[in-house]
Amino acid sequence: MVPALVLAFLFSMALFAASAILLAWWIYIDATQRGADPAWLWAVATVALPVVALAYLVHRRRLPGRTAPMDRTERLVGTMFVASSAGILASGLAPPDPITQSVYSLVLSALGLALGYALVWRRGWSTVRPRLAT
Repeated sequence: MVPALVLAFLFSMALFAASAILLAWWIYIDATQRGADPAWLWAVATVALPVVALAYLVHRRRLPGRTAPMDRTERLVGTMFVASSAGILASGLAPPDPITQSVYSLVLSALGLALGYALVWRRGWSTVRPRLAT
């Protein structure tokens, strides 16, 4: 039983670390495209204190538009971020059993992958964003 708990814990920590790194990478790419100086500082600050991501979202409205459309790498990073974030959300929704939390995380990560694909690759954000602004 103990090895299963250790694996569940390691899986949860890996999911959390992956989500933080992917968010920082995504912010770095976007900040670089928009000319936010220094872009690396936004990324490092996001890993250190995730609430900085919200500050960047507010700040990026004042930045100029992107110099190029999203490339494949940025789309992959965004999709994987949505998937890993869904897995983290599952940990909070699942019963307190670590094994059940791991199962929930795997299932919601898979659903998050589909959601991320729809939002990032199929331009779902461009249709959702105006509705959220009103």
